Amino acid sequence: MINYSETDQLETPFFLFNAPLLEKEVSTIQQLFTNHWSNYMLAYSVKTNSFPTLGALMLRMGAAAEVVSEDEYNLVEHIGFAADNIVSNGPIKSASWVHSLLNKNAIINIDSKREIDYVIDYVDKNPTKKVSIGIRMNVDIEAYYPGESKANVDGSRFGFSYENGELGDVINKIKLHPSIAINGLHLHINTQSRSTEMYRFLVRYFSRVINEYNLDDIAYFDIGGSFFGGMPNKPTWSDYIPAIADELLLQGFDPNKLKLIIEPGIGLLASCFDYVSSVVDIKTIRDIDYAVFDGSRIHVDPLMHKENYFYSILPLKSDQNKEVSGQQSLVGFTCMENDRFFKLHNQPKLRVGDRIVFHKMGAYTLTLAPLFISYFPPVYMLNNKNEIVCARPKWGVNEFVQLADIDKNLKK
Repeated sequence: MINYSETDQLETPFFLFNAPLLEKEVSTIQQLFTNHWSNYMLAYSVKTNSFPTLGALMLRMGAAAEVVSEDEYNLVEHIGFAADNIVSNGPIKSASWVHSLLNKNAIINIDSKREIDYVIDYVDKNPTKKVSIGIRMNVDIEAYYPGESKANVDGSRFGFSYENGELGDVINKIKLHPSIAINGLHLHINTQSRSTEMYRFLVRYFSRVINEYNLDDIAYFDIGGSFFGGMPNKPTWSDYIPAIADELLLQGFDPNKLKLIIEPGIGLLASCFDYVSSVVDIKTIRDIDYAVFDGSRIHVDPLMHKENYFYSILPLKSDQNKEVSGQQSLVGFTCMENDRFFKLHNQPKLRVGDRIVFHKMGAYTLTLAPLFISYFPPVYMLNNKNEIVCARPKWGVNEFVQLADIDKNLKK
């Protein structure tokens, strides 16, 4: 539990990483897997939160990493993740990266036709080498559960389609090369309900494809992510993991022979970061009180699509007779008109110095927040000693400019 009075002297805005909370969540997942499907890999989604200290903590707790670019791969490799502890996904793998992953016997899920050609080219050049790859399947969830796809009626654009036969063509093409084994399938989907039934369905879908195409070398099932985490009245890890394991057993799979991979992002990482900002000015326009914050919506909602937030307001002063405002608009520091968090109606009027804490800010915030007007805010961390320490200082001009020699660049 964070005591925010201990942050009163910290200049806002800032992110606060609750490391003990993340450790507790990871331990819960690991124990559930131990109880229900001991052959597993917890590969956290790096794109969701690539903060290096978080990655290092995940490594220390025995987790793996899931990446979708070579840059992300290089980051987690730098942190200390081994090649067999990194799941490489994404549709834009270069030939050199694919070849490097195959050299390292790394976990790679193929997501485009050109990547297949890169793999074939690799084994042609290395005739004595046997390689194993996974394939990302495109699951047409709309065909089975209308209204479930978060990609709407068009469906997901990733992977190879089972329904139109493209997946079969890919499998048959690979089978022409005895040096290439298909040892995994990746079935990540994003659904509206995120219900346990969606994951049971994926298990059944996986089983159908394995049997239809006689994938005898299958060693892992990558079920992806898109789990709820820490949300009221929503499924929890205690619902998801037993349901997936139960369906795998019903379909005849053996935990001693099949590794289950999950790639949690939002469901694991959102809850362990907060964002703190302070009121720096109050103004009234057309009967609306505007509370101007030193933080911005670009830090907590970079895609500008959220309608609701989990938040707490921390008044600077306790006042029993605080004035009530009919309508308050909480706005950020930028010069964009849509830099508005939300409105309060008939609530105590905010005053300069009051703070707001946005909770569940660990997913797609640090990785998507732009260098717009002001550079990255600092990140603090609550550690296991219940101390709040600086994990990354605020970026300034030196971090922004980095190694660029501006004068040299402008010389003719």
